[in-house]
Amino acid sequence: MSRVVLLTSEGESGVIAARYLAARFRDFAVVIEQPQDRLAFLRRRLERLGAVTVAGQVAFMIFQRWWRRSAEIRRCPRKRPLSA
Repeated sequence: MSRVVLLTSEGESGVIAARYLAARFRDFAVVIEQPQDRLAFLRRRLERLGAVTVAGQVAFMIFQRWWRRSAEIRRCPRKRPLSA
């Protein structure tokens, strides 16, 4: 028999996944990771992957967040930021 382990962080999506899996598997465990320091994480990635790769990943993350926010504003115009 195989064992199912969920590695997650604290948050709503982890709870949802844990409940779903617990209902389907008898031998089930959850491991909750503590949040990492972002600067330390970035330094490790720089050492492993190099500056160009990490810069591309960071640029994509910034673009993705901007795109998600702009799409949300387009869907729900009342959430637009107030102009000064």
